[in-house]
Amino acid sequence: MSAPSIKSVPEPHIGSTSGPPAAASSRASTARNVDERIRNPARLEAAYNDAAGVTAAFTLNMLARFNRELDANFDLSRFRHHARYNALAGRIETFLVSEADQKVRLGGETFHFERGEAMLVEYSCKYTLDEFAQLARGADLRIARSWTDEDGLFAVLYLISASATPPSGEAAK
Repeated sequence: MSAPSIKSVPEPHIGSTSGPPAAASSRASTARNVDERIRNPARLEAAYNDAAGVTAAFTLNMLARFNRELDANFDLSRFRHHARYNALAGRIETFLVSEADQKVRLGGETFHFERGEAMLVEYSCKYTLDEFAQLARGADLRIARSWTDEDGLFAVLYLISASATPPSGEAAK
């Protein structure tokens, strides 16, 4: 499986996926989840390559949607899901791997996949609360409140504009 080129790796970001940045207004707020803050590669890879195949079905659904919505002709049985933890980047990288030499039509173009060729489909970045707070500051946001599970593996964060007053009784981070 080949790795993505460095040119294809985007910088981490926070904010809305559409429209203006979350901090565009001093009253703006957003919620984000941060999972597996303690990086355990074996646990992460087991979760993303789950034995029940739930994550694989979710990933392969992307190709089904391409077929249905973009008049593509992916044969889902000729691709397999594979996820791996990249410790250097602090993220799970999810791929669809071609199980055969094949040609696929998409958007009026034909793409050739060699057996074993990997198509990168997702990054799932993992952050500690301190790392995420630093990333938020770069987007003019701060963590106003956070909620975690008892093992500290998952957090839900309520972010507000850095210039906003935190909710009553909460300290800004």
